[in-house]
Amino acid sequence: MIPKFFIENGLRKVVPYYQVNSTFAKGHWLGKRVIDLLSSEFRVRPKEYYEKQINDGDVYILRNGAKISGPSLMDLVLKNKDKLETRSHKHEANVPDFNEISVLHQDEGMIVVNKPSGIPVHPTGRFYYNSVTEVVKLQENIPDLFPCYRLDRLTSGVLVLCKSSEMAGKFQKRIRESTMAKEYLARVKGKFPQQVIECNEPVANIVPKKGFTYGTGVKKEALTIFEGLKYNSELDESIVLCKPVTGRTHQIRIHLNLLGFPIPNDPLYGPSASSIRQSITASKNVTEEQFDQLVKEFNADYKSLATNHFCEECGYQVFSDENPKDLIIYLHAYKYYANDGEWKFEAPPPEWANI
Repeated sequence: MIPKFFIENGLRKVVPYYQVNSTFAKGHWLGKRVIDLLSSEFRVRPKEYYEKQINDGDVYILRNGAKISGPSLMDLVLKNKDKLETRSHKHEANVPDFNEISVLHQDEGMIVVNKPSGIPVHPTGRFYYNSVTEVVKLQENIPDLFPCYRLDRLTSGVLVLCKSSEMAGKFQKRIRESTMAKEYLARVKGKFPQQVIECNEPVANIVPKKGFTYGTGVKKEALTIFEGLKYNSELDESIVLCKPVTGRTHQIRIHLNLLGFPIPNDPLYGPSASSIRQSITASKNVTEEQFDQLVKEFNADYKSLATNHFCEECGYQVFSDENPKDLIIYLHAYKYYANDGEWKFEAPPPEWANI
């Protein structure tokens, strides 16, 4: 399928389409009724919508080779190895307009691109055709692409995509063996010292929608090496070179926050971020009370974008357009290279780095 999309309000919007989604039951799904899972995990539609989907046979479970569908599915409790399949009218989330994705390098085995801010690396959740892999596949007429690592949706910069799973495996093996290095540029609040500073605080990624048991995460060892490059006294902001030695989710963003030099436009760890998330980030353990408060804030933010308009075809609640400026962050994957010189890729610094 070739998606139809259009540009409006500085955003790339995909025209809604029908899609069959298939996924194995995740750990935090186990023990939940199918209807409860759908209405809590995929909250863009009301519970009544999913009840109708089940009754119409548009939702089914594959279990031990058997297909379970219809009303009997309503109270079915999910088990390990269950496969959930749904046919739905897909309304993708928007991403900032980027015209096209810049190619930094291409050969028989891989393509390296300069990922724009605000677009996820691969299909996930409410994103499919609005993802780097799908855009590049269409743009460069490549049948398959395999990301070798991930970048946060809001982060820009060097992204290596391999054209076969074998090549991706080779590249990922180099990553596991710590023979690859990466450098990022960040713009932070305050005067960062023009010297090398290490941060080795353990980090964890908190995900409100996964619930307390699975959403609090486990803090893991992390190490990032920082060096201040320049400072703008009028803005009271600095450009910092960041070298993550480990690769934890949100590692650089969290470490900059903990050092007292947050990224100004970081919605999770920046100066204007949730105070409860800031408290959780700095604490060793997360209490249920803290987590519940974060969930309330998360749900309130989500509902604030909802409108009173609904899709006539499927009943999907339409959301307000986000400001494209809110979908970027001052964090850029600047360089990615092999220590032995086999590979070296560099993405030009973005405009925000010129302070």
